[in-house]
Amino acid sequence: MLEFTFSGGEPLLSPIISDLVCILKNEKRAIRLYTNGTLIRQNPELFEKFNRLTDYVQVSFDAHTEKLFKAIRKDKSFNNILLGVKLLKEMKIPFRLHMTVMKGNVKYLYDVFRQAEKLGATVFSVGIVSPMNLGSTFYNDISSAVFDDYLYGVFQCISYTSNTYFEFFLPYYLLWKYSAIFLKKNAQKMKPVRIDEGNVFIHINADGDVYPSNYMSEEIVRFSNIYNEPFSKLEASYQKSIFRNARIINDPICCKCSISSVCQGGDYFAVIKNSNDIGKGDPGCPMHIKPL
Repeated sequence: MLEFTFSGGEPLLSPIISDLVCILKNEKRAIRLYTNGTLIRQNPELFEKFNRLTDYVQVSFDAHTEKLFKAIRKDKSFNNILLGVKLLKEMKIPFRLHMTVMKGNVKYLYDVFRQAEKLGATVFSVGIVSPMNLGSTFYNDISSAVFDDYLYGVFQCISYTSNTYFEFFLPYYLLWKYSAIFLKKNAQKMKPVRIDEGNVFIHINADGDVYPSNYMSEEIVRFSNIYNEPFSKLEASYQKSIFRNARIINDPICCKCSISSVCQGGDYFAVIKNSNDIGKGDPGCPMHIKPL
């Protein structure tokens, strides 16, 4: 099933968000809505349209206490977000709480995960903050101490048994610099981590062109155009897409790499442009230049 994601900015500020959701639900499409959580309580009629089996809401959740939230976000909306999350739970709508890790909250990663569990989150996900347009030079701006704290928090969450599913995101260029040593050190203690594969995240640009994601916006991966072509064309393109297939890494270097199960072969789009073989590893990955 095609999944459509509303993100932002803040999608709940859009005056046409309700109309768009109605159109997609009439077409029997799955919906993901990414929100900062401050306007959930003001839109209960919108969430009534959500399918409890196929749709879900992601709420930004970077702190477990009001004090930490104020220090990071510089506003007083923490309790409002909690009430919005509780409304989603009352309406039985699956929701993910996502934490963006930064210097100010990295030491509280595990505490935020436990708070997400108490709130009834279906999924708690975490990723390290990444300034836009820095690409592979980003790791130079992250101190070793911050990244070590991040990995330690991830390790704590993985080691804890919970009904809330835990997901984490580690950019491959950061993995190369720090993670191999950490993972080798803790390999015997870590439980297996499930990596979801074969998901296509639809991105629609301002011209109506549809791509697998906002990072893949070239003609060779364009699905269709929502203004000029029917939904059937989009669905047909999706069904034929190689992005729909599970990615089985067969690259010799990746097969020997201790962290390939986490990075999943690196940048999907770079692989497609380079070889059109989703089993290959990212040609820009430092591991291919300087294997561990």
